[in-house]
Amino acid sequence: MKNFNLANIIDFAFINLLFFLISFVWIKYFSKNIFLSIIIAITVLIAFNTIRFFLKNKKSIKNNINKKLENDINQYMLTFLASSTQENLEFFIEIFKDKNPNVCFEKNLIFYNYNNTLIGICPIFNNKEIIVENCLKYITYAKEENINKLYFLCCDISQKTISFLSSFKDIEINILNKNQIFTQLLKEKGIYPKIKFNFKEQKKLKFKELINISFNKSRAKGYFLSGLFIFFCSFIVKYNFYYVFMSSLLFLFTIFCYLKKEENINNNIFF
Repeated sequence: MKNFNLANIIDFAFINLLFFLISFVWIKYFSKNIFLSIIIAITVLIAFNTIRFFLKNKKSIKNNINKKLENDINQYMLTFLASSTQENLEFFIEIFKDKNPNVCFEKNLIFYNYNNTLIGICPIFNNKEIIVENCLKYITYAKEENINKLYFLCCDISQKTISFLSSFKDIEINILNKNQIFTQLLKEKGIYPKIKFNFKEQKKLKFKELINISFNKSRAKGYFLSGLFIFFCSFIVKYNFYYVFMSSLLFLFTIFCYLKKEENINNNIFF
């Protein structure tokens, strides 16, 4: 029931009215019978809403799954960001244990031989987004170990940084971001880090809080300027009812912003 707020109800009614009118106009054009046209238009409207409901419900379920997956991935990344370099290295050693890898803790490298190619793994979770400067010393270490192909594991990285790293001639650099780490490593191996942080679900704004934000005094200028612009437009256009109505509404919003009393907020976190 929480989704049935005033804005949603108005949107629902308006869309259905438009759909009904479109259906009615075309059906009446062909049938010439007003009563029959109304009945058929209502039937079409019911069918439209039924199909829309099932499609929206299916999309909502899919979005909820995607949202949960995104939250899980972010939780894992926060765990890596909060862990030490050695802890992260030990975790990924477990991921690649079937490769019988060698490990160099001092150089933050896991490496193993695959089809006569020496593969290197370098987790970097010092920052949410890695930059070139984070990678250079590890590339140097990898070259010292004669690694042919180096994979950086990170939360995120810019396309500009990826382009620069891929330009090295004597070593192949690859990047796995948070989504690739999850799908290609964690999910594939069925091994996940122990989540260190849990967060409260963010509360949705109550109607009173929404009113306080919408009619804050700082918004008065925006409402006034918008209303003034629409007001002058009403002198130009031929059918100006909408412009007169909207400018009046925005001017009322401006007045309300100034008349509305600011609520006292107790900032003391202890009492």
